[in-house]
Amino acid sequence: MANPLQLSIVNFTQSSYIIVEGKQDANCFFIIRSGQVRLFKEAELVEEEKGVVLGPGDFFGVVSTMSSHS
Repeated sequence: MANPLQLSIVNFTQSSYIIVEGKQDANCFFIIRSGQVRLFKEAELVEEEKGVVLGPGDFFGVVSTMSSHS
C-alpha cells in the first residue's frame, strides 16, 4: 500500500488555469505561498461572477485529494 506523497513548488502565471473541473488528476493539493487564486465554476464564469479569492496560507484541491486517499 505504498503511496508516497510528493511536495513540489509550482509557479503559475497570472490568469492561467490551475485546475479545470473534471479534467485534473485527483492527486493534487495546492497551498498558496504567495499571490492570489480565484476559484469559480464554469457557470459562474459565464455569468461573470467574481468567485472566491484565496491568498497565502489558503489551500484547495481537498475533495479530490481526500477521495483518492481514503
